[in-house]
Amino acid sequence: MLGEDLKAVIASSPFGNEISLRGDKMRIDAHLMINLFKSTVDNILSLMVGILKDKKVQSVTQILLVGGFSECRLIQDAVIKKFCDKEIIIPEEAGLSVLKRCCLFGHRPDYVQSRVMRFTYGVGTTRIFDPTKHDEKYRTEIEGQIRCYKIFSKFVSKNEAVEAGKRVCNDFKTVRKMQKSVGFKVYVSTRESPMYTDDESCTQLCKISLELPDPSEEIRTVDVEFVFGNTEISVSAKDRNSGKEIKNKTQSYISVSLLRVFW
Repeated sequence: MLGEDLKAVIASSPFGNEISLRGDKMRIDAHLMINLFKSTVDNILSLMVGILKDKKVQSVTQILLVGGFSECRLIQDAVIKKFCDKEIIIPEEAGLSVLKRCCLFGHRPDYVQSRVMRFTYGVGTTRIFDPTKHDEKYRTEIEGQIRCYKIFSKFVSKNEAVEAGKRVCNDFKTVRKMQKSVGFKVYVSTRESPMYTDDESCTQLCKISLELPDPSEEIRTVDVEFVFGNTEISVSAKDRNSGKEIKNKTQSYISVSLLRVFW
């Protein structure tokens, strides 16, 4: 199109009757402009309908529109029309509402009461092999025991409302003599209850490595605590026998992906 006259290009296009140039301004027919937003508006409404079908939010009577796009009249009219049985609240400076809330949260993180998880969180582990439950391809032998590996051990489910400060405890045991550390991988899944960590819905989030003090030939148990705080999960661990805190050689915080935040 370089070097071509813009008016001529518009006139020869399928939108020649709906777009025109007047001086240094372009005029677009209202019908065309509305159609440009139609697919986006429809997708937003479809997403909202899907969320409101969840039994946990079916009692919702008010919808708060925030964010830059919420100031668009097309979005406002569509939401009001679609959800006529609910009260639609559009605050002043709706585009700045999210930013203001983030700033407030930075100063007062205790304002957040609970979060709805976007994914299922869990860790990879092994268990005694049960032929009635486990797939044969995950069968393995460790120190004379027939075990099933790549088990997804869930501690928070997708769409679950988790209160701030919730503590989830898991214990991990050594499987080899003189084991120097206990390691496990943290996974997220788009499914609520995946069976194995290599399920197509699963993604490895991080790897935790806990250094054991004074390795021995005995089976050692490590108690690991996951604490849901702000937008991260803190991880701490103790040796059950000695009560000593175990150093995490990798990371002590895991980023959390949230579906919704309840204030």
